[in-house]
Amino acid sequence: GALIKDNLLASSAGGGLVKLATATASDSAAITFDNFVDNSVYASYLLYVENHVVASDTTNLDFTFRTSAPADISDDYYTAYYERKVKSGAGSDAEGKETTTDFGSVWGSQTNTVADSLSATVMLQMPDSGLARCHWDGSLKNSSDVWMWIRRDMITDSVTGCKGIKLFQRSGNITSGVYTIYGVKK
Repeated sequence: GALIKDNLLASSAGGGLVKLATATASDSAAITFDNFVDNSVYASYLLYVENHVVASDTTNLDFTFRTSAPADISDDYYTAYYERKVKSGAGSDAEGKETTTDFGSVWGSQTNTVADSLSATVMLQMPDSGLARCHWDGSLKNSSDVWMWIRRDMITDSVTGCKGIKLFQRSGNITSGVYTIYGVKK
């Protein structure tokens, strides 16, 4: 069974989710969560992205891990992706990999209307002595009027001990959205 009380979802195994922080975008340059990582208490972290809407049409959503300083992590980000088009006549699905420097690319070509917003669940693993990584599962409508299911997996090349994250558009601001970080208790 499960007990929901005071922002804690506790399972019979003793683990659970603890709400650590929430941010709401309002024509924001970035959404940043700094110094929320406490690996003595949490095994991993979940980020919920709700109704992410961009100001500029067809721009990229990018992501970076952050240090405790706090500062963005300058490193290579390796990404594997899979896109499933779910509207009739949508064309081919896509998959591939890419390497970017100083950030990971989450998604490009999102429209700037509320009805086409991105919503996603992101699993974050940020060990003190291992490489930071994240797994994105989400859905949105792209600029070609096609509904997409997206999956992204990212890992840094060499940086360990990440303590925060940042989401930002490659151009323009984030019009709106709600972003919540949970710790997954050990």
